[in-house]
Amino acid sequence: MRKGQRGRVGRTVIAATKNLLSQSWAIQVAGARSLSELLAGDPAAALKRWTRVLSRLQQSKDELSPTFLSLFQIGDKLQRDAIGQASAWLRDPRQAAGLAHRWIDQIEEGLQILGRGAGGVAGEETVNKSRVFLLVLTVGKSLGIPQQGLFPLDQFVDRAYGLDDFSALWAVEGLGHDYAESRWPAESLPRQLLSEEEQPQLPAASLLMLHAGIGLSFAQRELRDLTEDNSTEAIESAVATVVELCRANSRAGFAGAALESLGLQAYAFHSQAMALRVGEAVAAVAPEAVGFYWHGVGRALYFDIPVAFLPCSGWSGFERARALAPDEAAMLGMWAGLAWAWTLVNQRNPEILASLLVSPHGEQLAENSAFANGVASSTLMRQVTTPGAEFVRPFFDYLPEEETAATRWRELVGEPCERAIRECLPQLEKERRLDELFCYRQKLC
Repeated sequence: MRKGQRGRVGRTVIAATKNLLSQSWAIQVAGARSLSELLAGDPAAALKRWTRVLSRLQQSKDELSPTFLSLFQIGDKLQRDAIGQASAWLRDPRQAAGLAHRWIDQIEEGLQILGRGAGGVAGEETVNKSRVFLLVLTVGKSLGIPQQGLFPLDQFVDRAYGLDDFSALWAVEGLGHDYAESRWPAESLPRQLLSEEEQPQLPAASLLMLHAGIGLSFAQRELRDLTEDNSTEAIESAVATVVELCRANSRAGFAGAALESLGLQAYAFHSQAMALRVGEAVAAVAPEAVGFYWHGVGRALYFDIPVAFLPCSGWSGFERARALAPDEAAMLGMWAGLAWAWTLVNQRNPEILASLLVSPHGEQLAENSAFANGVASSTLMRQVTTPGAEFVRPFFDYLPEEETAATRWRELVGEPCERAIRECLPQLEKERRLDELFCYRQKLC
């Protein structure tokens, strides 16, 4: 293909994908596969696929009720917020094609889930994810945080804990981000944001997610103007600054929770290529943070805008992690981060994990300890952050009706969580290693 032709194709891909993002949620789902066929130069196949998927979606609409309408309403808001960011991603036609293919994988999996009769559960999962995403984005407004100037962190932490137990955890993370943003000075880097000297009144329960929040602010600011095309020196310099900020503003035993957010930011708000470049930089300048970094990338895979907000998601995120990982350790870290996010978002609905992951993919998940580690770690993090949450034990005590699925649930969820609460939590608290809940360990304790 000549240079001029490549340019026209690139512009066509960008325009088509941006148009796809701006359409209604249902049309996006139908159109993603058609875009892939168009990219492959097969318009006839695209038309057939469009007709078939639209028909299947119409049949699925009743199956997803009553969550369907709520899901689409949230999706419409999410897509409007994402269009600006997505447009930046799509300046590179390779990223546009990658986005389309990730979208297609999710649609194909979604149709398989619907074929198993689990569409209602899949719709509930996407609604749960969307509500958490919006909660973190709007925490400032919901808690009444001033848009400019400093604010007393301990008082707003109290407001966050005035929410229900499920929402409080995510509100505290968003609050940590907003607090770091409010304290970012014009001429120097912030220090001691969450130290005992600076914040003696903070409740211990809030510290893990507050650290995750400030880490997100640091990563957001340092990576903001970088792309995967920047020099190695520029990316390594930004990563070194993020690592320094996380250490300088964290309490002992909590820095890892801040460092993990670097992986979340690199993948969720940049690109797969950028996540790989930043991962290389972390390995070069702060090898002790590599496990936290890939865990954060895994958490980002769960909230992979806009792909992850299509109805019906599940195993595709784990497959994307396998394809993205530069080595086995990175893959295990991402799998643990994915399981971590899956658990925290859906902990009030154990049937979601059972139906979408453990039952159909339990054998694959049991091949290593990453999934069980992520489930147990996130359960401990929830126990630390909102110790009174009544839905924690019912989550891991749950058992699917089918015998094989029940056995897998006990192996991957019930027994690891039970042991983690009974043995690991006291040890991690005593040794001031709670931030290890934000990275993969073959043995949690």
